Amino acid sequence: YNPLEPLGFREDGTCCQGQHRLWAVVKSGTTQHFDVRRNVNDALFTVIDTGKMRAGSDVLAIAGETCTVQLTAALKWIERERRARVRAKAGGDYRLGDRDQIENATLLTLLQEHPGIRDSVRRAWMVSPVRLILPSVLVWVHYRAHRIDPEWCEQYFNDFGYGVDLSKDSPALAVRNWGLNNLASTRRPTAETVAAVVIKGWNRSYTKKPWKMARWASEQEPFPKMEGEEW
Repeated sequence: YNPLEPLGFREDGTCCQGQHRLWAVVKSGTTQHFDVRRNVNDALFTVIDTGKMRAGSDVLAIAGETCTVQLTAALKWIERERRARVRAKAGGDYRLGDRDQIENATLLTLLQEHPGIRDSVRRAWMVSPVRLILPSVLVWVHYRAHRIDPEWCEQYFNDFGYGVDLSKDSPALAVRNWGLNNLASTRRPTAETVAAVVIKGWNRSYTKKPWKMARWASEQEPFPKMEGEEW
């Protein structure tokens, strides 16, 4: 019995705190005593156990979402890019990085603002059968491209995902070959580099410019903005 950690239930009756303890009771067949708190506000739940025990994917899973690891990572990319824009408009560099801390409460807000990201999660897994591209980056860029031009987005992602009937200077083929080379290498690129290459491929495809060899020189090039996207 621990009075400092009660079981928590939302207004609709679903459990938001103590699932593991309740499953332990079920599996052990014992009787235990708990304090219970009802009508717990969702805003409070998002900050419970956020130090280490409850990840963003856990928050989304309990909220009823699926593919939560990929969804969480893609939502974090959305927020990193938003912050990068703010910094750039204030005179700083437009660089994303992957060290920004995104809190669980922010993930739920982002999902409400970007519900279409769910479709991109499902679509991204279909077009990258051999994991050519980091899934979180794939989902995030697909979502942005789909908002720009749904038809062209599907063409670009199908092209580099499957590599069928592509010309030798196709940007999609360049991105595909770059991904295949990384799979065969012991040195993996950073997530920011992966994102930059996929976005550069989109930019060249969208503007119908050839690209024989995909690359992004992080020391010499700024992080690319997406063609067709308002700033």
